[in-house]
Amino acid sequence: MPGTKNFEYQGHEIVVPEATGPRPRLTIDGISYRYGQDAAEKYYLHDYAYDRRKRLEDVIKRFIESELFSGKGRV
Repeated sequence: MPGTKNFEYQGHEIVVPEATGPRPRLTIDGISYRYGQDAAEKYYLHDYAYDRRKRLEDVIKRFIESELFSGKGRV
């Protein structure tokens, strides 16, 4: 799929499709997570919104490393 970024981090498969619509989603191990970008152009995951970074990939990595990530996800 054009615009889709796939990568692996600490054994987790991450798929970030090109953002379309008002509620973009990515998947970690097949589990869907909403993400967004604030007025300062920093990315965040809705389940982990207090950590905002310029690079979405950095937010994803920090989320996986956090105690909040269980691999079960919320939508």
